[in-house]
Amino acid sequence: MAFNYNHVTLVGRICTDPIYKEISPRLQKLSFIIAINKFYKVNKTESKEKTDFVPITLYGPKAETGQKILVKGQPLLVWGKLSVRNYMKEDESVWYTEVSATNFQVLEKLSNRIQQAYTAEPEAIDEEQDLLEDGQELIEKLNETKKQSKEKR
Repeated sequence: MAFNYNHVTLVGRICTDPIYKEISPRLQKLSFIIAINKFYKVNKTESKEKTDFVPITLYGPKAETGQKILVKGQPLLVWGKLSVRNYMKEDESVWYTEVSATNFQVLEKLSNRIQQAYTAEPEAIDEEQDLLEDGQELIEKLNETKKQSKEKR
């Protein structure tokens, strides 16, 4: 009997600006990298820190939502599936591992971004507030769609 279970849950900070691509009118992609710190002991008194950088990809409505609210430096909880691919480059096999995320959660209050924007120019504050409102509307629409699809079942 074979058991197949592919689930990844990670917490880290976004360390690159998210890259949004509209592959087709019905398919969107958002890619970014999160940094995950881990600590390990060298001996009884000394410990060291290592950082892993993990590529993350979101697709569809989650990519659209992420494009509006995710920024570099933000703490993020992300979950999805591990995806491993390989290809040939100059007669060498290259392996690429990423997390194909199914969902995410920002780990700071979105209003913190507005507070930080108050030190910026007034136009930046307005843009930030518009983005937050758009992101909240999208999240509400997604939740409503989920609710309706559950009711149909």
